[in-house]
Amino acid sequence: MSNRIKTLGKQGIANLQARRRQWLSVREARRIVDAVEQSDGPLTSAMRKRAREDAVERLGNDYHAHWLLAFAALAGEYREGWLPECYYLAHTMRNVNGEAHRLGRIRATNPLFMANVDLPDIAYALNGRFLSARLEPLSPTEALTRLKDHAEIVFKSDGSGFGNGVEILATQSLTAPDLIRLGNGVFQPRIMPHSDFSRFGSDALATIRLGTVLPATGPAQLRMAYLKLGRHGQKHVVAQNQLRIAIDLHSGHLSDLGYLSNWTRVDRHPDSHTDFAGKPIPGFDKAAQMALSLHDKMPLARFICWDFAIDREERPQFLEWEGGVVSFAEGIQGPCFADLHWDSFH
Repeated sequence: MSNRIKTLGKQGIANLQARRRQWLSVREARRIVDAVEQSDGPLTSAMRKRAREDAVERLGNDYHAHWLLAFAALAGEYREGWLPECYYLAHTMRNVNGEAHRLGRIRATNPLFMANVDLPDIAYALNGRFLSARLEPLSPTEALTRLKDHAEIVFKSDGSGFGNGVEILATQSLTAPDLIRLGNGVFQPRIMPHSDFSRFGSDALATIRLGTVLPATGPAQLRMAYLKLGRHGQKHVVAQNQLRIAIDLHSGHLSDLGYLSNWTRVDRHPDSHTDFAGKPIPGFDKAAQMALSLHDKMPLARFICWDFAIDREERPQFLEWEGGVVSFAEGIQGPCFADLHWDSFH
């Protein structure tokens, strides 16, 4: 009986968590529609009707209409085959990524999955131990010595996201107890970005987000790309106050429009007033090829988002990977997955 109660309890907690994710997802979709309607006026009744019909007929539930309508608002038209975020979270993610979706949250898995790749990782902190970039055990003193080869380092904690759990640390005054208090995560050098990104006027490291998929057969494919920029006064990009601009997958150039965190459209950085239209992204092709190569070597998850910085020498520097997210690129660049039939898992 006790095992039965435990099972029911776990199922209840899982159901509550799933409902909360759905509620948060729907709330975000409504924010998008509100933002677009404030600037462009109300969406048409025909577009709302099409979203409801598509949600029920293709995706099996009318609550998916919220994200379909949000995508239509962003695109200014209705496109067939969109994958709503709420559907992705409820159905697609567990079928195309499974438990592998969570592996990127443990930073020390990088050298296991990306063997023979020139990673910027200096060391890892994991469960009370320190490990080298090759996963060799290090004492706190040895780890500190390696870190002090760099004037500044970046620590990213395990399981963090949206720019949380990131600290930029000067190593001169760093002590072994300081390292221990940080918990699990990865230590990376602070990357100096390519000079082209300085035009946007933010000290936060500009990040290229690339989304790759594995089809049923064959090599990985690039399906989405956008640039994440910080705002004035930020040391690193944080989701609640970032700027995202789509990157053309073929030319590597920025779109005309970017989006603030509240989904307001802008055609230039609000702090530096630098416009986006047609600006080339240095090192884009190299970053895309690296993401594709990495995904081919790590075929555990079929959809992965990769973050890269481009350094002063125009080299892509791998920052992190995670199971894919669809909310931004699917509406701006999508539908990104229509040929994969990832909307048929319900």
